Amino acid sequence: MPRELSLSDKEIEKIGSTVGRQVVEQLDKTCGIFTLLEFLNKKLDSTKLGIADAQAIYEKALVEKKDYTEKQARNSWVAKVGIGFQKCVQSYINRHLMSSGVAAVSASFIRKRTPDLKRFLSLPAKRRCVQQMTDLWPDNDIILVARDQSGIWRAFAILSCKTSFHARETEGCFYALAIRDLGIRTAMVTLDLDEELGTCQKPTKARQLLEMYFDATYVLNPATSLCPQILSFEDMCDNIGNWARALVPTMDTRPIEERNRVGGCRVEAPRRHKMRGCLRSDEGHP
Repeated sequence: MPRELSLSDKEIEKIGSTVGRQVVEQLDKTCGIFTLLEFLNKKLDSTKLGIADAQAIYEKALVEKKDYTEKQARNSWVAKVGIGFQKCVQSYINRHLMSSGVAAVSASFIRKRTPDLKRFLSLPAKRRCVQQMTDLWPDNDIILVARDQSGIWRAFAILSCKTSFHARETEGCFYALAIRDLGIRTAMVTLDLDEELGTCQKPTKARQLLEMYFDATYVLNPATSLCPQILSFEDMCDNIGNWARALVPTMDTRPIEERNRVGGCRVEAPRRHKMRGCLRSDEGHP
């Protein structure tokens, strides 16, 4: 369902005009959507602004300050929130699980730094037009790895991140099915901004597909109906730890320091962000 604004059009226009450039800068940060909400609520001395308000302010700022069209501003919001959400989930996992030997790394890290894992996680695809083979990289937003006792990093789970779906869950489900034979877990992490999952008793198509093809779906929206397959985000790290111990039985559980380099690339755990309570305008700021 559509998210409601707590601000009027005039208030949005005024805020966009006064702090527009700062709003754009906040969304460019690692945990953009959460830093933006923190910034706005602190700047405006408010405790009620939600994501819908932040989106309206951001889009208004781009239209007025950078001469974007409304469509361009909307597309910019969708792209940056998605990238920022993925980075924030990755940082959250690292902050909570590096102490037990688990790291969350990006697809670009795997492709550049661990060629063996890259080949293992890539899907062979046959191009009929030229009758050639090529490697296809799946929808691997975040790869969870742990080091075994011999010092080799093992991938044991893949996370796909979506702020909302709008029929895009099918791509994630396709790749979850395609890599099922690799013996690793797959999960979806979502803000479920538009409450697209229904309930267990009255599931939407998106919910049915997620329950069918993913090992788990973790949701940050407190309004989303949960079940044994659609879980609270707060359950994610405990489950990841269980997956790591089950799928990497010889796992080295020594802590990964924040500045330790995994395969030549630093894995960091940035500052804390509260990732709940920011989805509806009447639930306060993160």
